[in-house]
Amino acid sequence: MRSVTAVSQIATVPFQNQELALLFTTDSQPMVAMKPICENIGIDWRSQRKRIMRDTVLNSVVVMMTTTASDGKTYEFTCLPLDYLNGWLFGIDDKRIKKPEVRQRVLEYKRECYRVLADYWLHGQATNPRQQLPDLNYPAESWYQLNPQLNHRMAFKQARFHITADLLYGPDANTPISHLLTQLNHQGYDIKACRMELMAMRHHLETTRNALNNITRTAGLANSASLAFSIY
Repeated sequence: MRSVTAVSQIATVPFQNQELALLFTTDSQPMVAMKPICENIGIDWRSQRKRIMRDTVLNSVVVMMTTTASDGKTYEFTCLPLDYLNGWLFGIDDKRIKKPEVRQRVLEYKRECYRVLADYWLHGQATNPRQQLPDLNYPAESWYQLNPQLNHRMAFKQARFHITADLLYGPDANTPISHLLTQLNHQGYDIKACRMELMAMRHHLETTRNALNNITRTAGLANSASLAFSIY
């Protein structure tokens, strides 16, 4: 089991017809808190935790994550990487599931897993007929949708946007590019290099703008400065 790590971001994604909460590590790896899933399915969490710890593969990737809630208290979660969630679910003993409707869904899921594994090993590939392309459309109007409080500053007229520098960096920056990278990350893509580039550009933009502001202030002081002479 890996050491305790802090949660850097929380998001939700669809999984098996439900909303799944993801906890992101500081290196942007999506993790899944296992206790809430067990409680939602209707199986005993303590038994599942023991099973995870016994499993050589799952035990090698399980992580303890901490987050501070709105009540100010720190909570600890046992988490698995999102990539390993399907394998854990495939190994559940369906007889331990209390809810009949959940048990039926798990059985259907396990049968499909057997077919997928057979297709992969016998035919070299497996396809998901239900898989759909994610909604990654960001039209120009997305600036309004992501920053509704800034509508009065962003005049949209004749397809022209006025996007000021302060919208592109800082803790409150809410840009289409950052949202797109988050979506791609949720889909399982490794976008660390892209995030690094975005963070670097934001940093250099902020540094350059601050330097220009300092020059402007200094020039203004120089223009308004005066020298008093006394004539004897």
